[in-house]
Order: sequence, then structure tokens, then C-alpha cells
Amino acid sequence: MVDGIIVFDAVGTLIQPTVEVWRSYLECGRRHGSKVTADEIPSRIKLAYQTHFGVFSESDSDGRSSDAVEHELWMRVVFDVFEDVSENKQQLIFEELWDYFASPDSWRLFDDVEYALNRLSSFRWLAIGSNFDSRIKPIAKSFELIQQMPVFCSAELGFRKPASSFYDELQKSLESELPSPNFDSTALYFIGDDYENDCAGPTRSGWIGLWLNRQNESATCNSSSVIQFASLIEAADWIRKQHDKDSTPWPD
Repeated sequence: MVDGIIVFDAVGTLIQPTVEVWRSYLECGRRHGSKVTADEIPSRIKLAYQTHFGVFSESDSDGRSSDAVEHELWMRVVFDVFEDVSENKQQLIFEELWDYFASPDSWRLFDDVEYALNRLSSFRWLAIGSNFDSRIKPIAKSFELIQQMPVFCSAELGFRKPASSFYDELQKSLESELPSPNFDSTALYFIGDDYENDCAGPTRSGWIGLWLNRQNESATCNSSSVIQFASLIEAADWIRKQHDKDSTPWPD
């Protein structure tokens, strides 16, 4: 058993929507009379998301989270995307999308998850740390491959990534829930698809931040100093290699 903790982000790392987000928004909006087009909606979603969930300053309180906060922020996103309909219809669209993305049927695992988890199965603790509300727990539990992993979400930890308090509260939760972790001698890995939230943020808090750069994006710093991978397969192989002290090949 390898004495290490690996925390995975959820959306974009382990799971992805079964239908593209913009398409789900588009179809829902059309059912309620919106005229926003397929060409317009991806950029509208991106702008609204950046406005309400974008990186915040450590000096302000925007990093605080709860189910109520996350619910309000997502409502603002939906209202911004569908400005062409009445407030009543905006509310109906939001409620429909909120329930839709709460359903496990709206999500699927990435193809590389099974390989990565098998490759890292000898590690003592694997967990999930997500910028999500409590809807993420039943979603994660619906997938056999990840249903045994402890799930920690921002809404329950009280802070969103990349606030340092998120990783501090996550570590406290791990200490209380996992069997006898010795954090003084344990390697703490955090891996996810968002550079700031899953690589830079945890690195600043003393974790080993790993960027799952599925889209081959550019980092906001010197990319040569960033530990990044194109897939969970690459990431899992790299982590295993770090703990292969004797350079003995790991069994598949």
C-alpha cells in the first residue's frame, strides 16, 4: 500500500456531461421561448460563468460557498444567458437545468478513469474534491468506479477553489474521515482540469498540484514549471513512477 492521498476534481476530470452543456441550455431555453441561437449560446455561457464563478481575490469573501450560495450563482448564470425572456421564464429555465444536472443520467465517466483508478489502486486514499454543491454526491455514487471514493464539495467545505481555505478545510475533512492519515509523511496530490483551481491553488497550499490539460490550453504562468498531462492515463503513470523507489515496473 502506497502512503499517499490523491484528490481528483470531478467535472472535467472524472465526469463530463452526456450532452454538451451549451446544447442542454439551448434546448431548454427554446422550450421556454428564448431566441438565443446555437452560435451565440456557448460564448454567453462562458461569459456568465466567468462573471459569477471567475477567479476571485484572496482578500475578498467571494470564495465562501454553501448550497445556497451555489444555487444563487448558478441562477445568475442562467439569467444572464437568457436575457431575452421574462424573469418568470428565466426562473423556469433555471429550475429545469438545475434538476437536469442533478441527475446522474446527465453525466458519464471519461474513458481514461478506469485505467487511472486501477493504476492508482495501491494508494491508501483516493478522494474527490469539487467546486460543486451537494448534488455531486449522489452523482458520484451512481458510478461504480468512483462510488467508494469520499466526496468533498465546496458547498460543504465552506469555500470554493482556488481559495486556500478550500484546501485547508479539505485536509481537515480528510484527517477526520480517513483512517489514521499521517499528513507529515504523506504525499498530497490534487489533480484536475482547471489550472488555477486544481494545480496552482493546491500548490500554493502545500499540495502537489497536477494539471489535467485535456484541451492543450496555455497556463497563465511559465508552463515549464507546471506539472501537466493530456490524460489521466499519463497522470496516473507519472504518479506511480514517483513512488517506484526501486525502479521496479508496476504490474498492470
